[in-house]
Amino acid sequence: MDDTLPTDDYSKTLRSLVAHPGAVERASTIELTDFYGNQETWVVKTVRVDGRDTVFLQRINAGGGSRWVLPAEITDAISRQRDSAVSTIRKRAARAGAATRRAAKK
Repeated sequence: MDDTLPTDDYSKTLRSLVAHPGAVERASTIELTDFYGNQETWVVKTVRVDGRDTVFLQRINAGGGSRWVLPAEITDAISRQRDSAVSTIRKRAARAGAATRRAAKK
């Protein structure tokens, strides 16, 4: 039996983060089915260490599976972009609401 640990990036990164004493882990499984009945399963695992998130993605379908690691730098960028988009949408809604109130006063 081969006692060596897996050396792929996914396994190494997950092993190192989960071993951290302050690590907090959350996971979700999402099953998607298209119009034709083809199913994909996604496993999303987030590990937070020192206030930064690393996301581990697994995609499984009839053709096989694949795994990716989204490093903290990438998840930080995604979070910034999401926050910026939400802020823009709220500003637009506030402007539209103010315009509606101004129009109602006239």
